[in-house]
Amino acid sequence: MTDDYAEMLADCSSMKARLSTWERNFVKSLQAHIDQGRTPTAKQIAVLTNIWEDLDWLYDEDTSGGAPE
Repeated sequence: MTDDYAEMLADCSSMKARLSTWERNFVKSLQAHIDQGRTPTAKQIAVLTNIWEDLDWLYDEDTSGGAPE
C-alpha cells in the first residue's frame, strides 16, 4: 500500500502547478509525514486520493482533447 501512496504523491508533485495552494501544502506535508516513517490516517488517504483522482481527470482531459466520458 505504501507504493500506492508514493505513486499518488509523485503524480501530485509532478503536476503541482494544477494544485491549489492548500493541496500543494497538503501533499508536501503528507510526504514529510511518510518520510518520517509515519503511516497516513484514513482521512489523509481519502484526501490524497481525491486530489489524485481530480488530477487524473484533468490529465485525461488534456490528453484526449475533451472531458472524460
